[in-house]
Amino acid sequence: MSAEIAPIKARRLAERFGLGTASGVLSGAEMLPVLPALAELLPQGGLRRGRLYSLSGPGSLMLAFALAAEGTRRGHWCTALTDEELGLSAVADLGIRLDRLAVASVPGGEWLEALGILVDAVDIVIAQPGFRPAPREQQRLLARVRERRAIVLLLDDWPGAQDLRLGERQWEGLEAGAGRLRRCRRQVRTPTGQHALWLPDEHGGVSPAPSAEVTLLSFGKGTPDA
Repeated sequence: MSAEIAPIKARRLAERFGLGTASGVLSGAEMLPVLPALAELLPQGGLRRGRLYSLSGPGSLMLAFALAAEGTRRGHWCTALTDEELGLSAVADLGIRLDRLAVASVPGGEWLEALGILVDAVDIVIAQPGFRPAPREQQRLLARVRERRAIVLLLDDWPGAQDLRLGERQWEGLEAGAGRLRRCRRQVRTPTGQHALWLPDEHGGVSPAPSAEVTLLSFGKGTPDA
């Protein structure tokens, strides 16, 4: 993708979705806030402009939307570049303003070019890589993200990105062994440590979850026999 072509395509994309261009949209604070439940996941308590974040593990797309939600509430645009089926009701429950969300799908071999275009046009880009680029292309993307002061949430491991990795998950129902699934407790490892989230919680959003329960039994004087 040539540097001369990208701005033209970005303008066309902006016109199609009613987006602002990066020169205007990306001015302002260095940090975009996130929902309170997610602030502890990030070293700066928010999404830093010009930064690429790597999200991996089950539920990474859901976490990406949750991270972008507060930005859309404040009027910033988010574009999701993914082939996954999106339930817009579930996306809205996570806090995303649907009138600030655009969804794009391209052939897997074109995702990197499409991402370069979107970085020129919107504040937050959620992207599912279609292939692993060569190291030189990876570095070029990182440089472009920094230059355009965009925020990119990649649903894959990525060298040089800030890593958020989802691990163990546990669904809860209305009662043991019966009823519909109500909420999901997920472990998330980030640069700030291990965290537990309800994602989704009982309302379809995101909220802090308690750490794994540990029952301490003390045996000694005065301890009644079982």
